[in-house]
Amino acid sequence: MANVLGVMWTVVGWILTQVGAMLLMGLLFPNPVRRAERRILERPGRSFATGLVFWVFSAFLTISLLQAKAAPAQILGWLCAGPMLACSIFGGAALARLAGSRIREEAPAAPRLLCVMGGAFCVTLAGLLPVIGWFVILPLSGFTAIGAGLWALAPGRHRTLISEGPDSGPDPAATIIGIPLPEPGAAGVRPASAARGNWDGDARLQN
Repeated sequence: MANVLGVMWTVVGWILTQVGAMLLMGLLFPNPVRRAERRILERPGRSFATGLVFWVFSAFLTISLLQAKAAPAQILGWLCAGPMLACSIFGGAALARLAGSRIREEAPAAPRLLCVMGGAFCVTLAGLLPVIGWFVILPLSGFTAIGAGLWALAPGRHRTLISEGPDSGPDPAATIIGIPLPEPGAAGVRPASAARGNWDGDARLQN
C-alpha cells in the first residue's frame, strides 16, 4: 500500500511541476514561447523531426558521459541534457498556449490564463494515457515540443514577434480583448479633443 501511494504522489508531483514549468515559461518568456507556438502551427512535421534528432543526439551524448568513471565527465553529461530539457519546457509551454487557445474558442468568457492552464493539464495528462498516450501522444507532443523549442531558442534564425519598429503593428495597449481599436484619424472616428469640445459646447448651451 505504501508503494502504491508513493507512486501516486510521484505522478501527481510530476504533473504539477510540469504544468507549473509550462506556465512559468509562458509568463516570464512570452516571445520564445510564441515563436515556438508559431513554429508548431507552420511546421509541425519539421518540428517533430528536429526534436527527434536532437533528443537522440542529446540522449546518446548524455548516456555516454554518464557511463564514464570520472566525475567531471558525469557532470558534463548532466549538463549536456540541459539544452534538450530547456527546449522541451519551452515547446511544452507553446503546446499549452495552443491547446489553451482552442479551449478559449469553446469558452470565450473564460480567462486567458485559466485556458492556458487547462491546456497545460491537457498536454500533460494526455501523455499518461496507457498505450496510446505512452507510445503515440507522448512521443508526438514531446519531440514536436523539443523541435519547436530548439527553433525558438536558436539565435539568428527568426525575427522577434514584438519589435519596436514602425511596422510592428498596432500598439498592444490600444486593444480591448485583442481587438485593435481604430486610429483617432480614421474615417468616422473623431479625436478625443473634438469630442470633448462638442461636449463642452452642449453643456454651455444647456446652461
